[in-house]
Amino acid sequence: MVVLVPGPPCSRDAKLLSDEELDILMSVTMSVTQRDFINPDTNTPDTVFYVLYSTVGTRLCKMIDKPDTAGKASKLICRIVTFLDNEFEQIQSLAISHVTSIASKEAKALGPHMEAMVKLFVVEENTEMLFPIAKVYSSNPEPLAPHFQTFFDLIDSRDDDVRSLVLTLMIDIAQRQPQLFEDVHITTIIDEMRAANDSEQASYVTILLHLSQQRPDVIVKHTATLIQADVHKQHGRRLLFNVLKNVAVGSPQVSEAEPVMEYYTKFLSGPEDGELSPLVLNAIRAVGAIHRPLLDNRKPFIADLKDTTRVQAVKDTCIFILDVLEGRSLEVLSADMKGVKQEVGQLGEEVTSTGARVDNVQNDVTVQKQRVDRVEVRVDYQGRELRDLGGTVEDTVSKVEEIDKKTLNHAPFWARDVSKLLNPESKHDWRLLSSRLGYSNDDIRGWVQTADPCQSMLNEWYSTHKTRDATFGVLQTLQEMNRTDAAAIVENAMKIAETVVDDEPQDYKSPPEIFISYQWGKQPEVQLLQRHLSSAGYSCWLDVGQMGGGDKLFEKIDRGIRAATVVLCCVTDNYASSPNCNREVNLAVTLGKPIIPLLLEKCTWPPAGSMGPIFSEYLFIRFFSRPGEEVEADAFWSKAKFRELLLQLSYNKVEVSLQVEPEYKDWWNKIAATVHIPLNKRSGDGTQSKPTSAMKASETADVFLSYQWGKQPQVQKLFARLTSLGYTCWMDVHQMGGGDSLFDKIDKGVRGSKVVISCVTTKYCLSANCRREVSLADALKKPIVPVLLEPTAWPPSGPMSMVLTSLVYIDLSKDERVQESWKGEKVDELVQKIQNVVNPQRCDDDKKPPQDVRQGQTTSRSQRSNTDAKSKSCVLL
Repeated sequence: MVVLVPGPPCSRDAKLLSDEELDILMSVTMSVTQRDFINPDTNTPDTVFYVLYSTVGTRLCKMIDKPDTAGKASKLICRIVTFLDNEFEQIQSLAISHVTSIASKEAKALGPHMEAMVKLFVVEENTEMLFPIAKVYSSNPEPLAPHFQTFFDLIDSRDDDVRSLVLTLMIDIAQRQPQLFEDVHITTIIDEMRAANDSEQASYVTILLHLSQQRPDVIVKHTATLIQADVHKQHGRRLLFNVLKNVAVGSPQVSEAEPVMEYYTKFLSGPEDGELSPLVLNAIRAVGAIHRPLLDNRKPFIADLKDTTRVQAVKDTCIFILDVLEGRSLEVLSADMKGVKQEVGQLGEEVTSTGARVDNVQNDVTVQKQRVDRVEVRVDYQGRELRDLGGTVEDTVSKVEEIDKKTLNHAPFWARDVSKLLNPESKHDWRLLSSRLGYSNDDIRGWVQTADPCQSMLNEWYSTHKTRDATFGVLQTLQEMNRTDAAAIVENAMKIAETVVDDEPQDYKSPPEIFISYQWGKQPEVQLLQRHLSSAGYSCWLDVGQMGGGDKLFEKIDRGIRAATVVLCCVTDNYASSPNCNREVNLAVTLGKPIIPLLLEKCTWPPAGSMGPIFSEYLFIRFFSRPGEEVEADAFWSKAKFRELLLQLSYNKVEVSLQVEPEYKDWWNKIAATVHIPLNKRSGDGTQSKPTSAMKASETADVFLSYQWGKQPQVQKLFARLTSLGYTCWMDVHQMGGGDSLFDKIDKGVRGSKVVISCVTTKYCLSANCRREVSLADALKKPIVPVLLEPTAWPPSGPMSMVLTSLVYIDLSKDERVQESWKGEKVDELVQKIQNVVNPQRCDDDKKPPQDVRQGQTTSRSQRSNTDAKSKSCVLL
């Protein structure tokens, strides 16, 4: 029993409550929520339990302000979320206020409930949910994606508070899910930005900034409109300049970057702005680094700007750009310094010589007085020059040391290109890379104060790690961050590095017949696969140890693919997004090379991106093990999958060119036959033929089994039953393997069959592949026999109804035991329909009257009985 005393614990601050008191308060509130809030007399929420919940629960929600408190209140939070769609407005409003209170202090606690919050907003259009949704979005962004358009439509709301919350949410979405924005959304954002007041313009430009960092291709077509946009506030103009810079840097076409450079030049030609002018000039430098001709054309303008500017930062940047354009470097400054030192040495020698002359002149002061005076004047003059030259040398040394700090470090040459991509502020910038590499927030704050934060961080990383380990660490981290642009730079640099010192060359008597295409993050696994394939007698082409000169990189890959008989694609998510891997796959497809996809990790199929349309036609071989599978001792794949790969290589006529190790000798004898027909197949005249082996994919079949994979065990037993009766059957699991063309094999199976058995279930009617099989059979006028494996409305709804509505089905859904044994009256009916199509002549003969009746003779009762029995046997067959 719970006793409430004056001054309840909820009136105190959560930090003053002990863990025991807080647990008691949570327990009481949770117990109250499970009681009835509705008074049956008034039909309103005014019971003592509701009053207690509204007071204690409200204060308790305000105490949820840190992760440990949220963890204790997780069950209560789940209960509060269920009240969001309560039919009583008063209870619903109270739940919304509680959710808003929790979201303002500990939004992550509501992350698992994001879908329920979004559903309430979409269904009831309750704008009060916008604030908690905007707060919780970063913890769980996926539930919002299907309803993005609903939220985006509020961007032009007349309610200032609603519009402000939606803009905040759109900024977060542009950072985390930029793929949701399409061209129509970009157009709307730009139109609203041009019409918005000064305080809101910055929010619209911030959305465009995040999109330009990750998807400059969707912004580039709006460059002219952005250049003409009238943005008044200083902060908004800074953001707009950065948007245009990202678009120009990300554009592969010089013509698309030219308007941006012209806009920057026009701005710098106007009144000088001490804050924006350095920003614009740095943007010119960044665009010029990608499109050098645009920077060369503006060399006279930059030289004039250096002489006329009054802002030191602008002058320094102009000098730097001119130095780059004119080829000045550290070596030139060092040579100048050496020349100055030589001049100083010569002057020193002259001073020594002059001192000696003074000593000689002092012996004859009277005679040489005038000459001594002239020598003293000269000595004073040279002393002043010596001091001036000394100051010049010190300044030169200081500048050389400053340049050394900027240019000489432990990081490799490609670090500057990576730094240009990661230095601009974004969700996945250099700060996230530093954190993933294990650096603390204090380290990151220290690098922020340097001229090039990312370069400074990489310098520290390479100074404390071995170069190869450091490079692989950076590459893997960039891939995990989904920064494929920076990862491609590192990957290309690693491949070029392989060309400097070749590994031991692999001496092939003939070009390798297998080309292995992979992404460099999986190099150890692929090298292990190559060793096993070599043990099985196959020669493989890998880009490790075979490169030669750096300029031969793509030429060697081209030769490897052209000489190969088959291409193995080691597919991962990073493989699908790698530009180099995309080139290899496209070349293999263009050359018509057979492709066998190996799935090295669990990912969607076909993979997203440009490889999706290519791989959608192929079946993959799953090359990662699952719990309970038999795995090779020194491998990460199951034995069955490696044997499936060897079968596919044999099917594609890949010759064994190396010595086969004992473990892979006669490997094909270890694989059970796919299909064996236990009984002898009947010939057309009813006699028995010799036993046949499993049918090949190229042979025609009596029966094509069309089914959905959820019913595969039952259809396997039907397959065994029909083959035991002597019919040849086509079933995908027996006729297809990894690397096979999915639609090509199914097309040949349907065309080569005599009758199609359609195993109808609810999922079968919804399956796209099953619909294709039925449509193809109908188009080819193949007999179709529908078999109901579970209760289903007839005809089934959807595209299949047009084909199946006129057919008579066989219902096997009433007794599931029939689908285990495949025996009984309904199965006999199915077999009879198959026999009518496969061998109609035999059934017709059995139905004819006995020979003696046809000759006008009478028949005995026993003879007629034998004839009837023979006819029944045809039906059972």
